[in-house]
Amino acid sequence: SGKSALVDHFMQRLESEQDVNFLYLKGKYESFPSPFSAIIQAFTGFCNHILQPSKSVTLQRIQLAIEESLGDQARVLVPVVPALGSILDGSNDTDFQKGIDPNPDESTHSIAKSDGAWNQLRFLFQTLLRAIGNEACPVLMFLDNLQWCDSASIGLLQALLNDKSLNNFMFVGALCENEVDRDHLISKLLEKMGKNGKVVHRISLRPLTLDEVGEFISDTLSLSVEECVPFTEAVFNKTRGNIFHTRHAIEELHRSNALYYSVIAFRWEWNLKDLATGFSDTLEESVLSKIKRAPQLLQTALLLAAYTRSTINIAMLHTLIVAYTEEPLNLKELEKLLETAVIE
Repeated sequence: SGKSALVDHFMQRLESEQDVNFLYLKGKYESFPSPFSAIIQAFTGFCNHILQPSKSVTLQRIQLAIEESLGDQARVLVPVVPALGSILDGSNDTDFQKGIDPNPDESTHSIAKSDGAWNQLRFLFQTLLRAIGNEACPVLMFLDNLQWCDSASIGLLQALLNDKSLNNFMFVGALCENEVDRDHLISKLLEKMGKNGKVVHRISLRPLTLDEVGEFISDTLSLSVEECVPFTEAVFNKTRGNIFHTRHAIEELHRSNALYYSVIAFRWEWNLKDLATGFSDTLEESVLSKIKRAPQLLQTALLLAAYTRSTINIAMLHTLIVAYTEEPLNLKELEKLLETAVIE
């Protein structure tokens, strides 16, 4: 329904604003998560982001803040968030940066089972967030797919969100409502927060209306809403307001020449009789159609990536493809192919 896209768009708008400084941590749960998986992913991405040469001023501030608040205790978090070691050492030469995915699963499983280790981890994460965020540069954490979050993550989130001293911290979560009932861990957490006086804002995303789809198509084709009515109705009859299906439908109609740009009229036009059959009935069929049109190497890359987690670096994907195909592959060639695929 576009939950992640909405948050990403919100973040892009914030980043484009002048004089708006914040630290962004983003993680995503898998259907079979290990303890703290999305939270670790969020901190790992954050660490590698501020290790970039352009972020040297931010890195120095973060290093000083961590040193003053945690000192040597920060090292305890390194087995859980390996990229944090580079922050503490002032180096970006980490296994993660080289293309080797950190695998803290063993550490997190042992922590989740130990009360003492769990209490220490909670304290360290709370202190870390207090240290890196301030009034001039708050922290925003976004965790996706909360319907799959584990009990250890819920416990840590509860500690963070109930910490009254954590003033410069904003949490945003996304979940599939149809997979969460009243007995779900995240439902109980939100209920408990409400009872404790915490303000929780909920946004339920619904499919677009016919008029909203019409505005979207009008903007896409640079035509008036009235001019697009036949096109809009044909698309809406199948997509029923699903924005992703709508976007793929427009792409499919263009590929099939049912939608084309007229070099005579200098505007987008369409063949009305081809609209009903020019694109797939479902979003799944539409995406599958696009994948089948992709180069074989890209199809292989997508196939192998589907068996991994939600994020995978290019070096690891390159290793998997070479092992799977038993053929040599230039890393630069793979990078170029993936860049092209993202643009398309």
